[in-house]
Amino acid sequence: MTRVGEDILEEYDTWAIEELRRHKLVWSGWGTSEKLISPDFEEIPGAEDYGVRTIERLDGNRLRLFFLSLLWRAAVSDMPEFKEIVISTSEVRHLQRMLVERDPLPLHRFPMTLIQLSTKGDIHNLTPLAQDKLRDGTNASKGTIPIFRFYLDGLIVHFHRRSNAREVAALTDLFVADGKHLLVSTVKFEASWQLTNMNELVRETEERWPDRLARIPGFGGS
Repeated sequence: MTRVGEDILEEYDTWAIEELRRHKLVWSGWGTSEKLISPDFEEIPGAEDYGVRTIERLDGNRLRLFFLSLLWRAAVSDMPEFKEIVISTSEVRHLQRMLVERDPLPLHRFPMTLIQLSTKGDIHNLTPLAQDKLRDGTNASKGTIPIFRFYLDGLIVHFHRRSNAREVAALTDLFVADGKHLLVSTVKFEASWQLTNMNELVRETEERWPDRLARIPGFGGS
């Protein structure tokens, strides 16, 4: 990583932190509120755990480049927490060129959708994961989509690992891009996979290292 490269990444990070907070896409942008309060947020009638936001005045191209920078950093890292983020050498080079030239195109290269947790939970980190998600959440017969899942302070980013230009063009509002608006799905933390996974990790940790946890304040009755 050169000094120029570090400056580019810092530029993306600095802008994105402010922009995500301004649009209340991350918990740190909510102030003291424990739930999402925004005029663009609507709960789904009959399924109040879920909702949708229609976000306007968002620089989608710049936000896409920020998320791609996270993907690139994870892909080239030797740190064990990024071990699931594996892409080809040619894809790494393409991402690097896009970031250096500040070019978010083509949109079908790792297109991304966003899911927001609409209530606050425990502050935590989660390493990026390689997963498969249902193509249609209500119909498993339509198959799955391979994704990389990144978690950022109450915001989940799904990078589609395989896609095509026609699919992305047909669903532009769902993907981070320079459109008129962006649709963001929401789910309450209490009903989220995020909480289920975190509870499972805690359970596994308590089973594997009970003696170590007993020495930590808050665990083992101490």
